[in-house]
Amino acid sequence: MSTNLWTKVNTFSFKTKATLLAIGLGIIPIAITGTISYSQIKHTIEQQTVRTQRTRAEAVADKINRFIFERYGDVEVLASLQFLTNPKVAAITSIADKSAILEQYVKSYRVYDSIAAFDIKGNLIAQSKGESLTKINHLKRQYFQDVLKTGKTVISEPEPSRYTGKISLFFAAPIKDVQTGQIIGVVRTRTPIDRLEAPIRDLANKSQDYHILDRKSNKVFISSNGDYTNQPETSDMAEARTKGGIVYHLNKVSDHKQRAATASDTTKATEQDHGELFAAAPFKKIEGMQELPWTAIVTIDSNAAYGELQGLLLTILGGAGLTALFTIALATFFADRASKPIVEAAQVVEKIGRGD
Repeated sequence: MSTNLWTKVNTFSFKTKATLLAIGLGIIPIAITGTISYSQIKHTIEQQTVRTQRTRAEAVADKINRFIFERYGDVEVLASLQFLTNPKVAAITSIADKSAILEQYVKSYRVYDSIAAFDIKGNLIAQSKGESLTKINHLKRQYFQDVLKTGKTVISEPEPSRYTGKISLFFAAPIKDVQTGQIIGVVRTRTPIDRLEAPIRDLANKSQDYHILDRKSNKVFISSNGDYTNQPETSDMAEARTKGGIVYHLNKVSDHKQRAATASDTTKATEQDHGELFAAAPFKKIEGMQELPWTAIVTIDSNAAYGELQGLLLTILGGAGLTALFTIALATFFADRASKPIVEAAQVVEKIGRGD
C-alpha cells in the first residue's frame, strides 16, 4: 500500500509536491508543539484536581470531627452539674427543676433532641422534654456499659433511636460523686444525624457530593445524596478508602447507581453516565476524645472536574486549526511563487530537448 501511495505521489506535479512539502513543514511543528503543551497542561490540571478533592475530603472530615469534639465537651459539662454530682443538691432539686435545666441546654445547644440522666442502675433521674424514657431501663445500652467499663466519655456508633427511629449519635459521660469520685450515674445526649450534617451542607452541590462512612458497620450514615444513606459501602468508595487517595471512575455508573437502575430506566441511567471521581480521608484522632472509625468520601462529576481541561482542549484545537489554515495559505502562496520559475525553466529545457 505504501508503494502505491509513493507511486501516486510521484505522479504529482512539481508545484503540488512543493506545496505539500511546505504545508507539512508548517503544520507538523504546530501539531507537535500543541500536543506537548496539551499533555503538560492536562497533567497539571489533573494533579490540581487530585489535590483539590483530597483537600475537600479532609475539610469534610475535619469539620465533622470538630463538631463531634464540641458535643463531646458538652456532655462532660452536663455530667458535672451539681444536681447530678452532689447528693445534697440533688435532694433539694425537684424533678421538674432538673428537667427544666436539661431542657434549657437542649434549647441553647440546638443540636440535641434529648438529654437525659440515669442512676448507675439505668433508672431515669431526669430528662428534657419529649417521649418518656421511663419505660425502658438503659443499663444494657451499649454506650451505658462502655461508660461503666471505661469510666470515660464515649460516643456511640450511629444507630436508630428506640423512640424516634431516627439514626442518631449518643454521647454519654459518667456522673461522679463530687465527694467520693465514684461513678453514680450516666448522662447522655442524643443528636440526630441530620443535625450532625449541618457544618458540611455547603460543601455539596449539583456536581459534588459527600458521604460519611462508619467503618465498623461498613455503612454510609451521612450523605448529601439520599440514595446512599444507610447503605453499604460501594466498591468505588472502598477503593478510594483503601488506596488512601483518589480513584477515577470515568465513563461508568457507580455500583450503587447500577443497582438502583431498573429495566425501565436503564436508558435514562446510560444517558446520565459521565463517571465520577472519588476521594477519601479518614477522621484524625483529636487529643482528649476517642478516635472515630469514620471516613469522609467526596465525589465530583467528571465533567465538572475536568471542564477546565475540556475547555483547554477546545482552545488548543481551535488555535491549532486557525494556525494550520493560515500556514496552508502561506505555504500554498510561497510554494507557488517558488515553483513557478523552476517550472518555467523546465518547460524551456523540455522545448530545447524537442529541438524547438
